Amino acid sequence: MKLKSIIHPQLEHLEIQEPIAPITSVFDIYKEDDQLLLFKDYNFIGNYSVNNYHLLQGKFAMELLCSINENNESDWLGTFHASTVKKNNKGIMLIGDSGSGKSTFTALMMSNGFNLVADDISPILANDLKVYPYPAGVSIKSGAFKTLNTIIPDFKLLKEVYVNPYKGYVKYIPSRNTDYIKQGTDSNTLIHINYKPNSKTIIEPFDLNEALQILIPESWLESSKTNAKRFMEWLKQLNCYKLTYSNYKEAINLVSELIE
Repeated sequence: MKLKSIIHPQLEHLEIQEPIAPITSVFDIYKEDDQLLLFKDYNFIGNYSVNNYHLLQGKFAMELLCSINENNESDWLGTFHASTVKKNNKGIMLIGDSGSGKSTFTALMMSNGFNLVADDISPILANDLKVYPYPAGVSIKSGAFKTLNTIIPDFKLLKEVYVNPYKGYVKYIPSRNTDYIKQGTDSNTLIHINYKPNSKTIIEPFDLNEALQILIPESWLESSKTNAKRFMEWLKQLNCYKLTYSNYKEAINLVSELIE
């Protein structure tokens, strides 16, 4: 495993040759035997098995969020396994089972008037219960390449990156969310994405317990009693829906109507 492949591809669109502002944080990753070592500002953060490199990715994401927002891990309610888009500062969290096309639908929404807040990792701040941007690109699996080639400008030109035997090759669509990187977005609408070939486009209420079974397993929740209480408050304000679709334009129109 090349160390650069763990973090760099999803953030490559942010790379610059020379700093344009004072450097406020420095991250280092080293490999020692079968362990990956993470440092922030030359302080040891943690070590992770090479086979569990995703744990390092998760910890790096949290440390980067704290650097961007100048806060601490305990200030976050959690990082949720969802993609978030917004329009007129009204946010929609998208969840889905593996292979449901969640990131593909996120990309389609970005090409139809929505702005990306975060893909795959949606961080919520405890004090205001809003989703904050994470600057990684939108990860698109190879099965969606053909579809997006004809919809998203220059998608064909994006680099293919090999991730692992399960995900295979992906492309990262640049996030373009740095203009509002410290701006929170309301997060009370959650939609379960269900792409189904040849289906009618239907959006309907979705049971909260079922939504949590999809959302929580790959999410991280801050464990303090205060934040646990805030999490319950967040759940009370959630409106959950299930979107079944095959025609993405019809689907996006229905989603847009939810937040108008």
